[in-house]
Amino acid sequence: MNEERIKSLIGVIEQDTNFIRFTIISTKNGSIVTQHQVHVPCQYPQDGWIEQNPDHLFRSILEAFEIVYGNLCGNRMENLVECLSITTQRSTFIVWDRYTGDPLSNVIVWMDNRSKDLIQSLNFQIDLSELKIKTGLPLSHYFMASKLLWLFENDEQIKLANQQNRLMIGTIDSWCLWKLTGIHATDVTNASATLLMNLETVDWDHDLCRLFKVPKSSLPDIYPSSHTFGEIKIGPFSGVPITGMIADQQAALFGQKCLDLGDTNITFKDNCFLQQNIGPGPYREILSRIPVETRQKLILTIAYQLSDEQPIHYALEGSSMITGAAFDWLRDNLGLIEDFDEIESQASEENGGVYFVPAFRGLDAPYWDPNASGTIIGLSQFSRKSHLIRATLESVVHQTSDILDYLIETESSKFIVNGGLSCNNLLCQLLADISNKTIIRPNPSSISPGLLGAAMLSSQIINADIAFIQNVTIFEPKINDQKRESMKELWTSAVNRSRQWIHKKEFVQRKLQQERLSMIPFVTFSIITFALLIYSRSKS
Repeated sequence: MNEERIKSLIGVIEQDTNFIRFTIISTKNGSIVTQHQVHVPCQYPQDGWIEQNPDHLFRSILEAFEIVYGNLCGNRMENLVECLSITTQRSTFIVWDRYTGDPLSNVIVWMDNRSKDLIQSLNFQIDLSELKIKTGLPLSHYFMASKLLWLFENDEQIKLANQQNRLMIGTIDSWCLWKLTGIHATDVTNASATLLMNLETVDWDHDLCRLFKVPKSSLPDIYPSSHTFGEIKIGPFSGVPITGMIADQQAALFGQKCLDLGDTNITFKDNCFLQQNIGPGPYREILSRIPVETRQKLILTIAYQLSDEQPIHYALEGSSMITGAAFDWLRDNLGLIEDFDEIESQASEENGGVYFVPAFRGLDAPYWDPNASGTIIGLSQFSRKSHLIRATLESVVHQTSDILDYLIETESSKFIVNGGLSCNNLLCQLLADISNKTIIRPNPSSISPGLLGAAMLSSQIINADIAFIQNVTIFEPKINDQKRESMKELWTSAVNRSRQWIHKKEFVQRKLQQERLSMIPFVTFSIITFALLIYSRSKS
């Protein structure tokens, strides 16, 4: 392959729940030159715990390096890689020994909920509104801080390492960087999802570190997303600098070129993530222009920072945990579909009055109700599977639209979708109809927005623009306001029926138990009386 045609190459390490992937991208046209992916399984040692083996994870990176390097050598391109970037899931983290480098814990995945009981007790110890202002986040087990506190209280090895000042802590991007370069650092996007970073100072917050018993000296230094973090010291890419680190959702936002105020990226996978660029700071100015209700309903985080000299761009974020996973349920549990490709053809033109709230794990933004339960309502003898498939599509759209209602909108705002479910034309049209917004869908490409965004960030340091052009499909609203409001009102009614169900169920169970317990004295009295009667008759 001609070196002149390729120009320079950029490598991107992607970490997801189940894999490590390493990709080489050409700056000439944004095409993938070569790529290798390694499966990294999760472990579930106890109910609610989700972990990964850190040594396996890092060996997977080195394995991907070797395979990709071999492919480059076959085309005489091994010397064209100018820099690397790392993009990872947020709040997945690890603790290790400062001096030996040995892991002191497994990788703890962001979905792990071992600290949920701690969260309940912390609710009464801190000012939640002040926490939200400082971090932009709610108090939740999803974020790293509470699980660190759990480790400090329950793991003797980590307690000892902390006492001996041997502790190092890092989100998974920080761990990968440290293993590759020996540098202990992270970027602003990953740090902002820990519940330990102050969004105004862009530094670890003293009071929060004290609350969660986290020594600041054990945490990584925080840098812009586009930054020369260090040179690789191991493997075939030794000497190549790592010039970009960014969290996965923010990488997708950047890759979709959502760079202006109001630009929004919507990613449809098993879950749905929405991020909106709300512009550069200062942080207090950002807070002043966001309605209080929006701050309460959504997360405020950092979108990206391109250098120390450039301002931080902030983002609003909302998510729904069950979107694509709802169709998995239709397929695997009910057998209503065989493949995602048939969703559109199998769905009826109307929902037949059926509404489905897929609150299998409660409801996330903007409802924040962990006690909500999955609900199907509006069934009749005329309901068919096509109605439920349609209702499932509409549930994904309604959840997304409910978040969009709280975002900031300007005349130039763009709303861009990506992810597997976005290939469904009916879903995109429904989203345009119900949200009353123009929806933009980039045409399918071999390069994902997150991969492209990570590469674009890294290219800033080497002054290499990635020439990537992608055609789009536009979906305009087609229904009138009356129908839209009717659909939204019925959906809201269905959501309200699903809410607090677990709490109500537990209340009923406790009430029944109390009633049974209240019967014990009467039953005991009756048995004793009957026994005494039998005994007295036997004596006579």
